[in-house]
Amino acid sequence: MNVNFGQLRFFAIISAIIFSAPIFAQTLSGVVQGKIDVKQVRVSTSSSPQLKKVSKRGYFSFRKVDLEKDTFFFYENENALPYYFTLGGMDDIQVDVKDSLITGTMKKRLPEIPTVYGGVIVKQEELKATGEMTALEAVNRKYQSHGATTFLGSSLPIYFLDGVETTNVTGIPIMEIAYVEVVLSSNPACAALGMRGGNGIVLFTTQAKYEASLSKEYLEPARVINLIRKE
Repeated sequence: MNVNFGQLRFFAIISAIIFSAPIFAQTLSGVVQGKIDVKQVRVSTSSSPQLKKVSKRGYFSFRKVDLEKDTFFFYENENALPYYFTLGGMDDIQVDVKDSLITGTMKKRLPEIPTVYGGVIVKQEELKATGEMTALEAVNRKYQSHGATTFLGSSLPIYFLDGVETTNVTGIPIMEIAYVEVVLSSNPACAALGMRGGNGIVLFTTQAKYEASLSKEYLEPARVINLIRKE
């Protein structure tokens, strides 16, 4: 059997490129976002060196960033040398400029909350905004204001607390609830429960349960650092 070593070498190189490509893509697949309360500033990262203006409200976002190794740059103006810091795995940045001190607060953005029945996720902040004290009262007020009469009829919806069906959800303070999934009776998932699902489903997830589901990196306190000016 004749072996063409030139062809073998060619295919080996091509295979190495193909199989290493996803690894490279993975390293630069992160998204970093944040806010700066200063107008007309510019930002960049080592993966995206082109200067980018922040939005009118101070927001910015970069894609295809190496969150572990990339450096974030903050430019006060076009002529000044930038301030910088390494991301170090963080993907949510808040830059504060007070007097002559520029600080950066970095944390890990929480992952999107998955739904169980394809309902609407209502986070703790939204529950607080209703002005109510308990999570159940907040949910009722929020959906009464949307005219969801099919959800708030004469019968009660099915309640779950941390994945367990219950009838005892009154009096739970909003501060103890991380989020609620609200499934209106019009959702096909309710029909699968027959008559019991005819008035909707409400799933409460406590802060303790939610935090237990997160890995350590999401629970670390935000890092506050003084930005270093490049020399």
